[in-house]
Order: sequence, then C-alpha cells, then structure tokens
Amino acid sequence: MRNSLGRFRIISLIRILAKEGTLAYERRPMKKLIAWGLVLFFAFVVACGRAPSEEYPDETPNNGISDIDESVYMPPYIPGFDHYDVSLTVDPVTRTVSGISRTTFTNRTGEPLETIVLRVYLNAFRQGATAAPYFGEFERRIFPRGREYGYMDIQYVTMNNEDLIYELTGTVLLVHPSEPLVPGETVQLVLQYNAYIPQIAHRTGANDHAMWFGMFLPVLAVHGEDGWQVHDYYPVGDPFVLHMASFDVEIITPANYIVAGTGVTTGETTLVEDDTRVTVFTASNARSFAFAISPYFNRERVTTVGGDIHLYYYTESLPVDEIMNIAIIIMEHLADRIGQYPFEHIRIVETDMFISGVAFSNMIFMDTNALMQPDARVLGQVLGQQWFANVVGSNHIQESWLDKGLARYVIACLLYDQPQDLWRHMSEERAIIAGREDLSLANSLETFDNWADYYSTHHRLGMLMFDDLNRRMGNELFWELVRQYFQAFHFQIATGEDFMSLAAEIYGESLDDFFERWFADVLSMPTGESGEDEGLIP
Repeated sequence: MRNSLGRFRIISLIRILAKEGTLAYERRPMKKLIAWGLVLFFAFVVACGRAPSEEYPDETPNNGISDIDESVYMPPYIPGFDHYDVSLTVDPVTRTVSGISRTTFTNRTGEPLETIVLRVYLNAFRQGATAAPYFGEFERRIFPRGREYGYMDIQYVTMNNEDLIYELTGTVLLVHPSEPLVPGETVQLVLQYNAYIPQIAHRTGANDHAMWFGMFLPVLAVHGEDGWQVHDYYPVGDPFVLHMASFDVEIITPANYIVAGTGVTTGETTLVEDDTRVTVFTASNARSFAFAISPYFNRERVTTVGGDIHLYYYTESLPVDEIMNIAIIIMEHLADRIGQYPFEHIRIVETDMFISGVAFSNMIFMDTNALMQPDARVLGQVLGQQWFANVVGSNHIQESWLDKGLARYVIACLLYDQPQDLWRHMSEERAIIAGREDLSLANSLETFDNWADYYSTHHRLGMLMFDDLNRRMGNELFWELVRQYFQAFHFQIATGEDFMSLAAEIYGESLDDFFERWFADVLSMPTGESGEDEGLIP
C-alpha cells in the first residue's frame, strides 16, 4: 500500500510539473528547459522503479463501475459563458489537492476593468478567518472530531502568458492586469493552487469514508451594477451569486476511488501500474462544479421522465429503495409542473453535512442522517433547487425567498395535492410564525444571527406568499407564471422584480399592493402554536 501511494504521489507530481513546464514556458520561456528537465528526471525515477519484466501499464476498465454511459446526452452549449479548464490531483491520505485552472474570461461589463475578482470560498475555513461560515449552534455538528481548518493557497496567476500581481484576502482574490481590460476583451487566467481539506461536515469536507468538494474551485465573482459582488460567506442559506459557466475538469485520484461530479463523465482511465485514476467531466451549463470521491461508494441508478437519478452512498444500511422512490416522484412532479430538467441526470451523494442537504448544479450532497430517514419535504426542497437555484439563478443573498420559498411551495403542492389538505397545511405553517412581526422577505442573509429566523423568513414565509399569490391569481394562471418564469430565466440570474413583473403581465393587472404587504417592515400574522422541528436545508 505504501509503495502504491508513493507511486501515486510521484505520478501526481509529474503531472503537475508537466503542466508547470507548459505554464512556465507561457510565463517565461527561460524556465522551459528547467521545468521540463524536472519532468524528465522524475519520469526516469518512476521508470527505474519498475521491474524489468513489467510492461508499460495498460488502461484498464474502472472495475466494472463507469459513468461513461451518461455522456450520451449533453445540454446545449450557450455561447457567452466563461469557461474553466481544470486539473486537480487529490491525495486522500494527506487530504491535499494540487490544482491548475485555466479560466477563459470575457469582459461583458461594458466598461474597462482594472481588476478581476475571483472567489476562493475554501478560505472561509482558514484559521483566523474574520467571519465563520456557520453559527455557533452548529459547531459540534460541523466539527465532530474537533476543530480543524482548511485553506487554499494561490501559487501564481498569469494572464495571456504574463505574470500578474494578485492579492488574496480571505475568500476574495484580486487580480490586477498590467492594462485595463477593454469591454468585449477575452483573456485567459491561469491559476495554480494547493489546498487542504479538513474533516468537517460542510459544503467541502471529509470523513473516514469520503471527501466532497462543494464551492471548492476558484470562480469568477459576479459583476453587477454596483461592481464586483464580494459578499461574505454568510453562516446561513446559500450565500453565493453565480453566473452560468462551462467546465472541463480532470480529477486524478488513487485507482480504487470512485468519483461523482457535476456534468457528464467524458473520460475515465485507470493506470494499474501507477495506481491512479483520471476521471474527466464536462459540464456545459453549470453555476458551480462539485464533486466527491470515495473508495467505498456504491451506486444505484434509475431512469425517470424527469431525468436519470444516481445515488452514491457508502452506508450499507441506507433505505436505498425508499430514497430512490421519493426522488423519482419529486423529479417527475417538478418536470411536469414546471418544465423538463435540462440535464440527462442528477447525482445524489451521501456526505456529512451540518444541515440536511445542499444543492449544486446537477448534484446534491445529502447528510447521512437525512438519508437514513428520508423525508419527501427535505429531499424535495433540495431537488427543487435544481430548477429554482441552479437552472434559474437568483441573488440568494438579497432575495433568498425567490428560490427557497418557491421550491418549498411547489413541493408542498405535490405532497398535499388535495385542496383541503394544502389549505390545512398552509394554515399550520401560518400558525408557526404567528405573531412574528420581525419577519420580512426584505431581510437579506447578513441580517440573521440564527438559522431559525432565516428559515422562518425565506422558507416558510416565502412559501406562504406564493400560496397567497396562487389564491390571488387563480391556480391556472399561477402555474402558468411558474412555467414561464422557468423558461424565461433559465441559465440566467433572475431578480424579484423580474418575477413580480412577469406575474403582473400574466395576471393582466398590477400586483404591487400584494407584494408590498409581503415585503413590509412589519408583517402581521395570526397567532398560533409553534411547529415541529424540520430537517434543515439552506
């Protein structure tokens, strides 16, 4: 085992050095001979380590486990998206990652750019970070083995073969081109970085069974009317605003590891002699790229009209059939009610999470406890984010209700499909937040100091608003609104104003009075009793 891991680390180093040789030449031609000399030296070391009778390693199948059949379908590529070409080498023993990203970026701001901003979200977990991305109430769940920190260090940044000055402060990476980028100009940024993954129960984390990577890759920040958006990694909700992009990602792991990632698997090679596996993913339209690795993953797959569902899990006692049956019903309901899921499949991956689950493009991470006792409300909410947070994007920081409340209401209509049952459920939900005059959908993520208030606002109050909107517009017009909203803003970032304008257009008259009441500073609700403790979802 030690020899295999040694070969894995050497091969990984050769791959990084090979890329470094190319990149060094891109940056300074004088470095080319030195870098490639190192590559040849390490290649010679590895070659000498083989027995004379051994042949060059063959490419072998993935031990009967392969995702290649998923690549038969790819969603159409939309021109105008930025592109990430990434190579990652993951060492599960040390829980370290070496990466190189080539990011093709076009200045679409309409103004010259003196600075390009990227987000390095893993650094929210660095020791000494100014703001923790979690509330104290979740510390024991996030750090079940004791406090541990993670980080990502940037080794260098180049643009069009030129070394750049950069500043990494917390999760914000400022890159300074030598000359301002003119509107419409396209450049290629190259980043090399090293990262350490802590054993924590969060979007990126690890346990004794797997490692998972959500909001891990350095990505471009969104540039809006007020400039680059550099919000904190708030401890509540989904504190990210993300444009669509395309990804080509190569992930190098030990040979016995199975990799689940966003998009489709377009290549998979196992080198037996080198004890490595190279898995390549392509995602044409994604807001983020997430992946997970484990030598213990089992996989189940079912085909539905809403898209294939893949479950990756390492706990043998999971109620797999129950999980898949719930997922099938939800995916088919969402496709029927809203519109076809624009991807061929979705992956559900077992992880440790401090909440029940989180959604990424084409993939969701679910906590083991949530999967052990599957709840259609919880799984439905996370799957609903595929339609209302990943296909249609929004500003989750300022307008979290736009995807959380809508997804929850759509799932409630599935679970309580009879009008009297839905009415009774909504009455119970209203009673839960009765008397909470501090709740307003205008409250953004930075205003919350606990998870319960956020949940009561953007999940529960948001759902109640959409229920009232359904009653105001009528069931037929309301669902026409939801379908048109999905079609009009898929692969874009929608705003609350976009939704309200479309609602008024479909309704045929102004709805200003309706929305003003829900976004008032004080919202009067009927009194009632507290409700049950539900699974937490961002």
